[in-house]
Amino acid sequence: MAGQKTRLDFCLVVLLVAVARPAFIRAAGDDRRIDAAKREGEVVYYASMNLSEANAVIGEFEKRHPFIKVKLNRTGSEKLLTRVLTEARAKKTLADVIQTVEFSMHLLNRSGVLVRYTPQANSFYREEFKEEGFWTTIYYNAYVTGYNSRLVAMRALPKTHNDLLDPDWKGKLMMEGTKAEWFAGMLQIMGQERGLKYMRELAKQRPSPREGHELLAQL
Repeated sequence: MAGQKTRLDFCLVVLLVAVARPAFIRAAGDDRRIDAAKREGEVVYYASMNLSEANAVIGEFEKRHPFIKVKLNRTGSEKLLTRVLTEARAKKTLADVIQTVEFSMHLLNRSGVLVRYTPQANSFYREEFKEEGFWTTIYYNAYVTGYNSRLVAMRALPKTHNDLLDPDWKGKLMMEGTKAEWFAGMLQIMGQERGLKYMRELAKQRPSPREGHELLAQL
């Protein structure tokens, strides 16, 4: 890396929802569905969160429900969205549960892929952290700007998004290259006209795209 390492600010929520499979447990205490889950014995879980975090969720779930084995399919949010929509169009939905980003959940809901499921704790969430009956936030990530302290002095750090357009940063920026929800969020914050103008100017800085948050953090 020749300079600054960055992930621009945008808040991302990660969600847990149910999709159409007949034997999925929807509510605690529902004996009929619990019995059906015992007969099936497996839940297919599509996730875009980090593997270590997904395994922690699975471990806790299987400890509470030892009669159900979780089959994990973990991939990035963009690939997960494509996979679910492709399966839905082919009428071969395989996932019981999906965890991914808010932007993808809106698209899946608009596509009619999701079935209604309201967790018991849903009433504790503010409206912006759920889409009633379709998804509920399970944790919250913040996209932040990072820098290489060996190459960049603290006094030289950019203070605003516009500071990243300074010629000094040209060819020295890295960013997640596949996050459509970040792009959409920035346009929502800035307004479409100003946001698109900013993105065009940012592209002139020749940022180096990378796929994977952990990879960005390690470089």
